[in-house]
Parts: sequence; structure tokens; C-alpha cells
Amino acid sequence: MALSLESGSGLSQQGSIDWVQLGNTTISTTVAVLSRLAAANIDPRTLVFGHALCSNFKLSRTGQRRMQDALSRLKWCSSLGDVLWFGFGFQHPIRVLAQTANGFSCLALCASLSEGFSDLQAAAMILTELVDIQGAPQELRPSPQQWHALIKCCSGAIAATPFGSVADHFMGLSGATEKAKSVGDPREIAKALRAIGSLSTGTLTSIHLTGNPMCGWLAAFGHYFFGLEIEIQHADGNLLFRTVSDLHPVNISVTYGDSGALGVRVASTSYIIDNVPGLIMPYKSPFFGGRIKWEEAIRATFGRVGNTLLDAKQSFGILVGSAARVFAAIAKADPQVNDFLFPKVLEWPNWRNKKPFHLLEKWVGYSSDSFGQGYIRFATTTLPELAEMKDRMTVSVQVTLLEALSNYKTASTTLASICPCDHCRVKNFPYEDDWEDETEVQCVPILAEAIIGMIWHLSLLDFHTDLLPTRRGLKSIWKVWERPPPVPGKDRDIGNIATLLQNLDITALCGIAESLFAGSGERRAATYFDTSPAFSSRGLCFIRSTLIDITDRPDQSKILQIIPGVIELRSGTQYQRVIDAPKTSFGYDAENYQDITDLTTHKNTASGSLKTELIVQETLEKLLISFRFSSSKGEIFLGPAELSDSILRSVGDVYCRQKHCEILAPPFPTVSSLDGEGAAYATDDRNAGRSIVIRQLAGNPLARCLATMIVRSRNSHGQSVALTSDGAILRLDECLSCCIKAARLSPHWPVYIIT
Repeated sequence: MALSLESGSGLSQQGSIDWVQLGNTTISTTVAVLSRLAAANIDPRTLVFGHALCSNFKLSRTGQRRMQDALSRLKWCSSLGDVLWFGFGFQHPIRVLAQTANGFSCLALCASLSEGFSDLQAAAMILTELVDIQGAPQELRPSPQQWHALIKCCSGAIAATPFGSVADHFMGLSGATEKAKSVGDPREIAKALRAIGSLSTGTLTSIHLTGNPMCGWLAAFGHYFFGLEIEIQHADGNLLFRTVSDLHPVNISVTYGDSGALGVRVASTSYIIDNVPGLIMPYKSPFFGGRIKWEEAIRATFGRVGNTLLDAKQSFGILVGSAARVFAAIAKADPQVNDFLFPKVLEWPNWRNKKPFHLLEKWVGYSSDSFGQGYIRFATTTLPELAEMKDRMTVSVQVTLLEALSNYKTASTTLASICPCDHCRVKNFPYEDDWEDETEVQCVPILAEAIIGMIWHLSLLDFHTDLLPTRRGLKSIWKVWERPPPVPGKDRDIGNIATLLQNLDITALCGIAESLFAGSGERRAATYFDTSPAFSSRGLCFIRSTLIDITDRPDQSKILQIIPGVIELRSGTQYQRVIDAPKTSFGYDAENYQDITDLTTHKNTASGSLKTELIVQETLEKLLISFRFSSSKGEIFLGPAELSDSILRSVGDVYCRQKHCEILAPPFPTVSSLDGEGAAYATDDRNAGRSIVIRQLAGNPLARCLATMIVRSRNSHGQSVALTSDGAILRLDECLSCCIKAARLSPHWPVYIIT
């Protein structure tokens, strides 16, 4: 897969580009390359202009190695049947760019811009201005939409590299708040980028940038990819950072502070990047920021409030450990949940009038990293700032549920006593007025809840730790737990575990994942998580694990996988969103209801020929997909997201210690069996009077997963149109006796136990 230009194509030799000769250049490539570019909405001319523009940029040896390493780590995977591909495949357009030195520089520039801006329109305008100041003829220039497509195509290529954290560090030295950050005039940024190119080729030896945090991003770009040495100082002369000692000269000098003017100074090597309100995006700042290292995520993001929380090791450690103990009780269906936890839950207004089993039905935290000791291991490994509290967490997770609830309340109250926010402040607390100017996050106990909840959601994600969270995403997590002030005259609700539990929900998982890793502030993903098994955002793919591998052991897998790249068909056509097709049907029924008395018999009654394939239907904006399960008895159509939810909601209802369990003794409750993976019904003449039905499908994961779907109704054509997992128990490691006990306590009827 290659794209080449004829000799003498007008590319820069001495810092200038012969646009006339470039316009007459012949492009040599294959139809396969053209089809991939068309799939990404990229005109080949845009790629040629990208090569030309970046002929003035020369990556350092370290920069080349960093780009090569980044590309070598980019992976891809496929759905069942290899119908859909996720990631950066070997035919992706960035592989074309990476085949030449100029293309490599173009990839570095576009990928870096995608890491710097929340709205790629702003980045596209910068490249548009860069073409303009290079003097390209108007009739040859790619449109801003084309530059937008190229930058979007490169998004995610360096998301799992340290560049984002380097940029965040340099920009953070400005001291600007999130609200004060802006991009600045795209033309001035383009001029500064051109100067950085001249530094990389040796045409210039040094430049000076003055103005807003965008100067830090430019310095990071120059340092990370071109090996340029940096000095950053404040307008008052205070030195903030230097990449080399004072004995060595620097290539880029940055001064943060009020420049007093807009535009470019008379001196050709000095540039001012100032905020220009409304110039690009009048309704919001398109500035994205950077990424935060996991080992400093709390302190670097939440400032003094984060420091206060981490310094309260005893209380915060107890709070985390107690929460992990509560998560374990819910995940294991501990009977004490009904006795001790639900009274606490029902105190929270949003949970009033809820039946006690509601929390268990919506719970999805069954991964070994999501509760108990596994949660603590995951928390301290993912966020090393918590490692010093591990002993306190470990002790706190080993208590009874009642003690954990009490300890959680006490620890939260203690954190409130050291919190300076208006609602937690106690009498005579030495309140510092400048605290509120430092960060939007003010409340220590609520920040603690937000971090505990964030860890829980992270524990359900499959991602590489090289993929760092965005600063913007980390701060947006706070908004999930932020609560309005209490009613005047009433105490603030601190330490009620319900305020934490109400936000631990599968419907929030995609939105939180997108916010954390893609920096999306809108959290739009949460609105369609129920029907979308995959979507892409800012160069990252978010994929339901069921789309890649259907497993009947949700306790041994993650719910969502995240990898850099795009969603595409074999043809290369890219889509941002994949949703469940509306067609859902069971083409045949389960058979042979019969009463059983021997509970020790285990057999597999699934269809021996059962297989599955992924069916895809293309539309203009999205892909409609469904699983087609087929056997000699007929076909079953289900959406991947729908099936994933059903599997998750079918576990966690059985309390079983897996040893010393009480064995059911005669007379047994009425238990029936049902053969096969076909449709079972919530209400049907054939199951009248049957309250507990065992579906013996051991050894066939596909059949066990299908059996979690229960038909509630059919249409006039006999097709199932309403499915539910209510009343399904997917047996994992629990003994059958405990499953039957759980079935007898279930509010649903009948209950199907899937063995």
C-alpha cells in the first residue's frame, strides 16, 4: 500500500515550496489506497499538500523513534466473523503517511493537533492558515473540511504515548484555569508552527513565544518530536521550567502572562499567542488540554482539594476499603444487603418507592477487579497515589457489612470536617479565601466518592495503562457526583452510601469512559449505551466485549474494551457508531417441560449444531448489526448490546459460599426442566404452575447466553418482540441448591436457572 509523487514534485528544498510544480505533480498509487482514502473522506490532493507542508519539518532521531514506537503499538481486532474491524489496521491511511519522512512529520503534526483540541475545526483552521502563509494558490488549497478529515483520520495515533502528559505539564505551568484557556488566533499559531519547522531544519536557532497556554502546547510539540530545548518562565521573570541546564542554550523560550498586544511582534522570531474570544468557536473554547499520568492523576487534576484528600490517608483508606466491602456484598448477593444496606439506600430521595431487589437487578460490577480485595488491588495499581493507603483499605474490607457501612459514614464525616467548602466547613476552620480560585472541585468527601466511583467504572474497562486519562475527562467525572446544596436548615447528606451507589450504573459506563479517555465533555455516549455495542470518539474505539467474544462468564471478562483507532468494514468504510438492529426474534422454542426430582443430573440439551454470525446493515450514518444464531431447529436474531445486558443482569442473584452450603432435602420445591436454547416465556400456558425451571445447557456457552433472554410477548406473526432477563439466573460457580433458594426468593415468576 503506497502513494508516491514523481521526481521534482515541488516539495521544499530550502524552506520554500514550488506550488506551481506541485500542482503539476502526478500521483502514483493503487486503487486500494484510493478506496481507503475515500472511506476516510480524504482527497489524495490533501495528502500531497500535507507532505508538502511538512517538508519544512524534520523529526529528530528521538522523534522518529517515538513515532515508530507509537505506530508499532497500534493494534487492531475484529468482531465475530471478522465483519467489523477496530483500531488502526495495516491498510489504514496513516500507514500511507508513515511510508515517507514528510508523511511521518505530517502524521506527527495532525495527531498532535488532535490531542490538543476538543473541536477539530480549530485544528483544521490552523492548517488552513499554515497553507496560506506558505503562499499556496487559492485554487489548489484543500478546504478546511479536508484538513479536518485528515486530522480526524490521525486522531488516536499517539493517544497512548507520553505526548499528551508532556503537553499538559507545559500548559499547566501557565497557571490558567480551565475556563481561561483558549486557543488564540489560528494564523499566529500557524506562524509559530512554521517557525518550529525552521528550528527543526536548522534555518532558525531560537524563537520566543509569549501568551496563553497554547504556547506550552507548541513548546511540547517542538520538544517531543524535534528535540528542541525549552525554557518556560512567567512574565515577572520567574523561571518555571527548563529542559536543559542554564549552561546550554534553548530553542524555544516561552513567557506566560499578559502580552499587552495581539499579533506578531516586529522581531521575526518572537510570537504572541493571545486569546481571541469568538474567533473560532464563539460558544465554547475548543481547547482540549492534555493527558495526566496515572501516578499523579488526583493531585495534578484536583489541586489542593486533591492534596487534602490524599493527605487524609487514614480516613480515605477506610472509605475506599469500606466501599469495596459493600461492592462485594452486592456482587455476591449477600443476604445482609436486604437487612442493612437497603434501609440506607432508601433514605436517598431518588431511591424512594424502589423495590429492594432493584439495586441487585441493575448491578454489573462482577469483574474480580470490581469488589473486595480485587477492587483494592486494581485501585492501588491503577492510581499509585493510593498505594500508601493499601493496608488501611485491606483491613477495612475484611469487616462485616454492617461495620463497613458504619465505617464509611464515619470516614466520610471525618473528611467533611477537614473540607473548606461552604457546605462542609465547620466553625473555626481556618478557611483560605483563595482556595475557590484554584479549581472547580471544592468538596473533599464528594471528591472521594467521585474517585471511588471512577475506579469502579474503570474496573469494568479493558484498556492499556499507556492510554492516559485526559485532564478534561478527569474533571468531568466530578460533575457526575456533584450535588446541589442541601435544603436550608437541613444537614448535608454525607456518608450515605446511596449517594455513591446511585451513580454506579451500566448506562453511565460509556459516557464516563468517553469522558476520561477521549476528553468529551458532553458525555453523549451515556444516552445510547443501551443500543450501541460500539462507537468511536476522537480516535478511540469503545467496544462491547460481547461483540468480539460471547462469553457466559461475565465475572471473568470486562464489559467494554478501549483501543485507539476507528470502526470500519472490510471495505475500509468507517463508521462512528454501531447500534443493535431492530430485528429481534426467536425462531424456535425450548422444548420438553417436565418435572424433575434428581437435582444431581447435569446434561447438555443445547442444539449440537448451534453457531453464530454477525449480520451488518449499512446506513448513511451508522451500522445496524445483530447476531444470527442458527441451528437445525431455526434461527435467533439478537442485538449484541441487548445480549450483553441480558448476560450481565442474569448473574449476581445467588448467595453461595461454595462450601458447607445447606443441601436441599425432600420434599423439594416444584422444579421443572426445559430442553434447548430456544425461546422460554415469562407467561405461557406450558409453564403454568411452574415456578422454577432448570435449563440444562452445561458446556455450551452460546446456548447459556441465549437462555438469559426470556420472551415476554410476540407479535401477530409469532415473532418475539419483547425480551427481558428478569427471571433468569445464569449459574456460574454457585451450587444448584443455592440457585434454587435464590429462585424461591425472586420477585419474578417463573425463574429459569441456566446450568
